[in-house]
Amino acid sequence: MEDKTTGTLQLPSNSKLNSRIVEELHYLLEATQPGRLRRHLQYIFLSFLSHEYETVPIPFRQMTEDMLALLEFLDKIEDCINQGLVKNEPAPT
Repeated sequence: MEDKTTGTLQLPSNSKLNSRIVEELHYLLEATQPGRLRRHLQYIFLSFLSHEYETVPIPFRQMTEDMLALLEFLDKIEDCINQGLVKNEPAPT
């Protein structure tokens, strides 16, 4: 949750996020566009499936659920950016 007075991010006490993860996410969003990244991941994933579906050595259902969750997350980030809800600030040094 964001502190409206200071603009700082306040994580719930039971959050799995920490400052390092938030920092890495910041670098990722600074380096690429979420919509473009989502499209590329989707293309790679679907290309992989079309060529290797029969030989997938990992639990296929879990893989598709995880990929779908990641793609939906990237869509939500892109929506936030498009709505001006995410500031485009330089990464902390």
